[in-house]
Amino acid sequence: MALALKDNPSNMLFLDPLNIALTSLKSAEEGNSDIWDSNHPPGFNYFEEYLPIFEGEKLHEFPNMSEFKFFHSSRNFQDQLVKYVGGLIDYARKTNKTPVFKFEQLEGHVKVLRDNFSTAIHVGLIRDPIDQVSSWYEQLALGNTGFFDSASSLLMGDPDFFGQFRPTLELSNQELFDVYHDGLVALRPSFDVIFNLYEDDVEEFISKFPSDQMREIFKLALERLANLEKPPSFERKFHRMRERAVLLTQQRDELTQQRDELTQQRDELTQQRDELTQQRDELTQQRDEIVNSTIWKLTNPLRKAIDLFKK
Repeated sequence: MALALKDNPSNMLFLDPLNIALTSLKSAEEGNSDIWDSNHPPGFNYFEEYLPIFEGEKLHEFPNMSEFKFFHSSRNFQDQLVKYVGGLIDYARKTNKTPVFKFEQLEGHVKVLRDNFSTAIHVGLIRDPIDQVSSWYEQLALGNTGFFDSASSLLMGDPDFFGQFRPTLELSNQELFDVYHDGLVALRPSFDVIFNLYEDDVEEFISKFPSDQMREIFKLALERLANLEKPPSFERKFHRMRERAVLLTQQRDELTQQRDELTQQRDELTQQRDELTQQRDELTQQRDEIVNSTIWKLTNPLRKAIDLFKK
């Protein structure tokens, strides 16, 4: 849906406005679909809309994320969030475009945004949870732990909210997803409009919007969505995971071989060290035997005289 909204030139899509990549210009510039094994189109730039409003290395009014919690963020963070979003809205309107936000991890702040942006409409898009968690596991199989790590961080950062769904937050990956999903379900009443991408009727969804402009935006987005490349099938996902597993196995075998070679070199050096140590001990023993021998003691005065004569 985000790609479909972005595809409309009359919109300005701000994708994931609180993403950590936006904390520096360099990481924002490098944020594209080529840097990770995503299902997004090649070369898709996530943050190009933000680049013109960086001031040096800093994004204007970017909130202090150390105060962010999924639901119970501080009042100071909420004020910063409102100011930041308001600045992005003003920037989009100056370019005669409609600002559209695709927030990640900000479902707990919908009420804050509704209270401060009363003319906006807040839409909750629901994915099939089975498809969503399979996507997380696919990324996990591809070596990307980010989705589970992010969910864990959200849960641990706001136990007062998520603890109502699972008091003990020491969870397996599946339990992490389940608790996170339960939290999202509980927040659905906060949205103006909810659309289940897999079940709801499109016409009924469009009719829920309060203005012709908003209805047109989402109507065009849904039309474009139908023409966009579909997500990979399960067979394709499995093939990608298998390719990744083969690559990781090959890398593991190469590292194992390097380890074995280094171990062999270590053992050879250890053997050389032991041989040199033995030779040293043998020479030391020979020296001691000579020093303690009778002939050495008898000739000691003569050797001292010779040394004196040499001087």
